Amino acid sequence: MKISFRWLNDFIDLSDYSTGQISDLLTMKTCEVEGIEEFLPHLSKIKVARVEKLEPHPDADKLKVCTVNNGGTGYVQIVTGAPNVKEKGVYPMAEIGVTLPNGVTMQKAKLRGLDSFGMLCSDSELGIEEYIFPEGFESNEKGLLTLPPETEPGMYLSQVLDTNDSIFDIDNKSITHRPDLWSHFGFARELAALTGKPLQYNPLEAKFSIDKSVDSQIEPPLLKIEKDSAIAYCGAQLTG
Repeated sequence: MKISFRWLNDFIDLSDYSTGQISDLLTMKTCEVEGIEEFLPHLSKIKVARVEKLEPHPDADKLKVCTVNNGGTGYVQIVTGAPNVKEKGVYPMAEIGVTLPNGVTMQKAKLRGLDSFGMLCSDSELGIEEYIFPEGFESNEKGLLTLPPETEPGMYLSQVLDTNDSIFDIDNKSITHRPDLWSHFGFARELAALTGKPLQYNPLEAKFSIDKSVDSQIEPPLLKIEKDSAIAYCGAQLTG
């Protein structure tokens, strides 16, 4: 079972505990924590870049030469074959030395005679093709991941997508007998008991606005069993 540290903090304030302390506490008192993983840690090394100038490659029809602002002291040249790259477009950039999820480490390259200092990336190259992006992002199966135009060059993608989180890997066998722990709120409630901290939010006590006038407008259904189509029929009417 995977448990998000940030999600736990929606229910209980654990800001004065490290993930290691929470792991030790759960392992000693409740269930075995098999490991802690950072969520998409490579995104903290992927920068936001804006293409300030776009030119065709002199020796390759399908390649384009980008002059890129990545928030550094100067502009960087990147050669790309992405079909959706545009001037003033904003995209994720892997700089030299950054390793992508597929194991490829960026190096200075020469593409048809021109130097390229890094790579503009698609969501699949970043391993986030199944990620649900916020409004303003544009995923392209055959091209680059396009960011909102107002996104500041030099920011890290982890900041833009707000993905900084730690994931606890819980041994399922150790909570088979504890169905109350089969949710994030369940673990938050357990940690409240272990730490003495109060719950900040209880979804089981959520307040809803009920318009009772709607109930008076609904006719209850008429149930009738014809011939031998059923021995009995049980139903319940929900209101509110």
